[in-house]
Amino acid sequence: GIVDYEDFIQTDAAINPGNSGGALIDMGGNLVGINTAILARGGGNVGIGFAIPSAMASKIMHSLIEFGEVRRGWLGVVIQDLDAELGQALGVSATHGVVVSDMEKSGPGAKAGLQQGDVILSVNGTEVESTGELRNAIAAAGSGNSVKLGVLRGKQQLSVEVKLGEAKAKGGRAKSPRAAPSSSWGGVKVDELTPELKSRLHLPDSVPGGVIVKSVESGSTAELSGIQRGDIVTSVDKRAVKSVSDFEQALGKHKPGTKALLLVYRGGRAMYMLLEVGKK
Repeated sequence: GIVDYEDFIQTDAAINPGNSGGALIDMGGNLVGINTAILARGGGNVGIGFAIPSAMASKIMHSLIEFGEVRRGWLGVVIQDLDAELGQALGVSATHGVVVSDMEKSGPGAKAGLQQGDVILSVNGTEVESTGELRNAIAAAGSGNSVKLGVLRGKQQLSVEVKLGEAKAKGGRAKSPRAAPSSSWGGVKVDELTPELKSRLHLPDSVPGGVIVKSVESGSTAELSGIQRGDIVTSVDKRAVKSVSDFEQALGKHKPGTKALLLVYRGGRAMYMLLEVGKK
């Protein structure tokens, strides 16, 4: 997508359709960015444009000159933004940063010692407060180079040095077929994730097991929490879920109205989610 590796400058300079790639300059004639996109209504400029910052454009240019392609750094992890509520559930004091929700076993991050649930706070001493900032910092560092990550693991602060790999294009995402009913809790119905179903879904080895969400009741706490049909729950409160029984027991430990920390696999990505537990 257009925002995958961008950190756009918003401008009210007149940029008409077809002018992408042109220079955005300041009053002194200095290059500020490269015009990229506009918000257009009726085919014309409405005074809102976006440009790639010149610093980012310069790195892209040098990579093209040296290698004939853009080479971006790759950490090999799945990430999501941290907020105060998720931080509390993970047992960390930080209220901002980036959570490692999953990783490739042979990826640079895993080799360097990063763990699921780690919170990345900085890259080479520069704070990162969102997935976009971390993604851009890693991409800009370039493949083959090393970066130092400031990491919070529980209450322990760590410095992890990672030699970055090279980012590659990813393939498509598997679709989730309907499964037989098995159990319902708080508006979410789950089924066993059998080896046969795992094979049909083309799930990677990083998903060892779990339960698959068959349906989510409209208006339930599960729906409000963002749980969707086809989601695969692999852990509850940092404990592996390998069966419907495991799932029920984990949620059964919660009082109604409290929140459980779920690790959910969806569309090729893992993410932490908070589920407000209702009555069975």
